[in-house]
Amino acid sequence: MVTSDHVLALVKSHFQGDDDAFGAVAQRVVQEAARAGRTKFARELGDFIDSVRVQPPSFSGAKPALPFARRSGETASPVSVSYPDPELDRLVLSPKVEQAVMSLLAEQRDLGVLAEHRLPPARKMLLAGPPGTGKTSAARAVAGELALPLFSVRIDSLADKSAPQAAADLRLVFDRLSDTRAVCLFNGVDELAGDRDPGGDSPTGRRPLDSFLELLDADVSDCLVFAATNSVHRIDSAAKRLFDAVVTFSLPDEVAAKTVAENRLASFDLDGVDWSEVTAAAAGLSHGDICVAAENAAKLAVLSGHKKVDTLALVAALENRPHRVARDI
Repeated sequence: MVTSDHVLALVKSHFQGDDDAFGAVAQRVVQEAARAGRTKFARELGDFIDSVRVQPPSFSGAKPALPFARRSGETASPVSVSYPDPELDRLVLSPKVEQAVMSLLAEQRDLGVLAEHRLPPARKMLLAGPPGTGKTSAARAVAGELALPLFSVRIDSLADKSAPQAAADLRLVFDRLSDTRAVCLFNGVDELAGDRDPGGDSPTGRRPLDSFLELLDADVSDCLVFAATNSVHRIDSAAKRLFDAVVTFSLPDEVAAKTVAENRLASFDLDGVDWSEVTAAAAGLSHGDICVAAENAAKLAVLSGHKKVDTLALVAALENRPHRVARDI
């Protein structure tokens, strides 16, 4: 259902000249209309949005979201763009992580109040923790809550390049951050860590991680920048000071593990599930692994003609997950 909040967000983004925010809200209107059964309207509006993104009308002055030049021979941009839904209420976060996310959202929603007191909002965050614990999901949720596009940078495409090439690509990404307000996620920045290139102290001679941190320090855009790492120990304390906050994600405890599984299996009959056995089997697994295991148990139930997921199937699916680490990481 299209609400007054949608209309207000559309009007604000239009008069602020924020085309990407306008497009993100419009996309949410399409999704809400589709859910409400207004399929013709949703299809027509969706088709128009897609056509504008491909070739913006000359009268709008709009630019494609985060244009990124490709070198000759490259088949894909290291940057992907998405427009996430607001799904913060679906995430299972620890109290500390939830508090950090809510504080960030509060600051971003009251930029004018902070500006009146000459207080800069937090916008550079280091997200640390094992794989699958919700770092990417949290960045997506923030983008959705703020109706901003999410720019995801494929670090693996940079880590395989020479230091000068990686530095040039990183600089190009940061240059584009000034083009629009967005959430930019550098996922897996620890992959940039490595031995120093023998090229000396120039930006193109430093290891890619050094180039990233130098550019991060110089960035004064309005974008929110998230750097996610699975190996925070590879980023030294001096580098951590460049971030407004370091948010540590951890493996789910028993309560969180049960909540993750229940959320993923919300449409199934879970009566009779022995949650003590399930959470014991989930020990050492990430949120992502528990979700996959729950999906596998659900598929088994569906293919067997049932809507009921039992303890045995769920425990077996959890025990089959290969990614199991100690909870104290």
